[in-house]
Amino acid sequence: RIGGLVNGSDASFRVESVVSLAPGNTGGPVSSSPAIVSLSAGAVRTYLYPIFDPDFDPVNCRFASNTEAGFSPAIPSVPSGGAMPTVMAASGGCLLTWDLTRATSGQRFVVPLILSSTRAGVTSTSPLDMIVENRG
Repeated sequence: RIGGLVNGSDASFRVESVVSLAPGNTGGPVSSSPAIVSLSAGAVRTYLYPIFDPDFDPVNCRFASNTEAGFSPAIPSVPSGGAMPTVMAASGGCLLTWDLTRATSGQRFVVPLILSSTRAGVTSTSPLDMIVENRG
């Protein structure tokens, strides 16, 4: 990861995807989101990470564990008593909601997600390691 991040700065990590070989499965979930997403500091913000499964299977999303992310704590919080973000599956992707009221402009955070979809009872997973940059 790049330097200058509030969490996980300069960290090395292992990336692992699991793709089901169940009959009819052509791939696991993917995203077309840019690597760096800018959200304005000073209020609650949301961002819909566009997620797609090539077989049109429903996609779920969650924060990566500390082990999956390669650092602890994996879920970022805004310094000075700020809030932890939440993530949930939504139509067309994964919706990140984060109270950035106390964020400082210019801060960058790693937001590590795990995407999953299930076909024929077998789950495929893909990591999504995004950077959220706070803008004033």
